[in-house]
Amino acid sequence: MRFYFAWNFTNVCYILQGYDNMENVNISKVEFSTSIKDLSQGWNIKTNQWLKICFFDKLKHKNIFFASLMTFLVSALWHGINVGYLIMFLSFGISIPIVKCVNKLILSRVNFVFPVLSRIQMMFFVAYFSSPFFILNLKNTLRVWEGVYFYGHLYCLFCGLLFLISKRLS
Repeated sequence: MRFYFAWNFTNVCYILQGYDNMENVNISKVEFSTSIKDLSQGWNIKTNQWLKICFFDKLKHKNIFFASLMTFLVSALWHGINVGYLIMFLSFGISIPIVKCVNKLILSRVNFVFPVLSRIQMMFFVAYFSSPFFILNLKNTLRVWEGVYFYGHLYCLFCGLLFLISKRLS
């Protein structure tokens, strides 16, 4: 909530000074995203545009996953040298193909509830993988994740295996 307030207050200040197109958060895109890509495009918009132009676009010709992971790594370092930032941003980077796979293989088969299920999936991902950002301590992060039985990691492992099995079958 405090981020939303700060960014919207800043946007109002820009508008009052005659600047436009300075929006830095799209709340509906963040809260109702169905993918990590959508979520990151709605959050800290100007910084994400800069990261995309300066890092992702320069690396994507090699490999999209690698480019994405390196961009998330730069974002983690941009926030500061802390294991919590590194864990969160790299977790999101690693999760992108997993969320894509689940959306494609499973959730898209139930068209009428796809948006609802994919949003619920994103809520669980964000809740789970954002905790290191706020805790900023590896030991305490692991304690929190242990308290919820590492559901984010287990989900990623399960979906990764599902993805590999589906690739072999097709």
